[in-house]
Amino acid sequence: MRRHIYKTAALFAIVALFVPGVSRAVDTEPHGRMAISSINISDTLDTQSFSATTLYYRYIQEGLLGEDKLSFNLDGAARFSNNDYNDGIPGGRVIMANLKYRKLADFADITIGRSFVEEFVSEMVDGVNAKIWLNNKNGFGLFGGARPDPYHDSFNTDYNAYGGYIFTRTDEFGASGGYAYDTYKGNKDRERANAFIYFMPAMEGFHFQASVDMDNVDEEADGSSKIVTKGWDMTNALAQLNWRVSKAFVLSATYNEFRAINREASHTEWKVELLEDKYRVARLRGETGIWKTLSLYAGTDYRYREADGKSAPQSYVGLRDTNFIFDTRWDIRYSDLDYFTSKVQAVYASIGVTLFEKFNADAAVTWMKNTQDGQMGGLDQMVYELNMDYAFTRNIYAVLSWQYSSEKYLDINSIYSTRYADNFNTTTMYGQVGYRF
Repeated sequence: MRRHIYKTAALFAIVALFVPGVSRAVDTEPHGRMAISSINISDTLDTQSFSATTLYYRYIQEGLLGEDKLSFNLDGAARFSNNDYNDGIPGGRVIMANLKYRKLADFADITIGRSFVEEFVSEMVDGVNAKIWLNNKNGFGLFGGARPDPYHDSFNTDYNAYGGYIFTRTDEFGASGGYAYDTYKGNKDRERANAFIYFMPAMEGFHFQASVDMDNVDEEADGSSKIVTKGWDMTNALAQLNWRVSKAFVLSATYNEFRAINREASHTEWKVELLEDKYRVARLRGETGIWKTLSLYAGTDYRYREADGKSAPQSYVGLRDTNFIFDTRWDIRYSDLDYFTSKVQAVYASIGVTLFEKFNADAAVTWMKNTQDGQMGGLDQMVYELNMDYAFTRNIYAVLSWQYSSEKYLDINSIYSTRYADNFNTTTMYGQVGYRF
């Protein structure tokens, strides 16, 4: 399976290299990026140490073969690991690989290949998506074909997807609704409906969007082979609001309700446990300017776990200056988290600088106090971070990050008392070099 992913990525890369030679003849320029990153986590417990190198690629070519309405789109990644903590992680992912023809006969957008269905949130297809415009803002669409393997993200004809959607879109308002039926080896794997809406009125700085997923679930009754229909149930609901109330005050709010996706035909073969527990998350954040680039911000995050009725409220308050003196910046924040069965108090401080409009460097330190319900004592933890990025040219950039986490036992009954070492630490190194075009 992993070899198949690499072959697929290599094939599209060869096509992408060939296409620019054609495109130059019609005076069109491709755009995208190529980047390689490496991460290494060195842990006192060797079983937690791992490293991985990932190649990212993205290529978008408009005006393919001299046709203004035809485009080629490729986006993906190939991952290579050493001492990986999870051998089940796919070695690569082709996110998008398709040909798209816009306004065929002046009313249809036809996409062939792997693509996200734009008007149907999170739906993908390895096949055909036909979007029909009834006028300049309303329309409908149909899609069908294979579906990316939900466990390994590879091309697999055992999985199929079919569906349709309707939509309306303007600069200020948009809405869509859709239906999808996924199969695995000819049997129902998932059936869902989705609705999406956004609202951006003429007033400056206001944006609202919301989406909801409904799944029609068939479940096998405990202790028998009889199939019991559970019916339509909400899988995911998301609402987001961003509002610049005034020139100095910005408010954002988010609500999310979700549970694991229930794949009915394929989960038994892949031995994936179905988690029906629902979670609810609500966030509220506000920021106000105090003086020039100095601002005060505060927020709250509330999570609720339906399985045991426990919650995880968090609150934080901070002060930051985005341009202090000589292109420097700083940020100080205090947070208090009651995470289901543990508590974490944290103080965060960072300072950064920009030099020559090309080089950015930020250093940060976090002190955390961790305690666990039913345990004596607690755990002090220090986290140190250093992040740098440099733009060699307008197209070439590099990123480097270092993090060290130090944990110290305060008591034998502390929350990490099961670990065999008296001191436990983790060092993380991450680097990326990329080319944008």
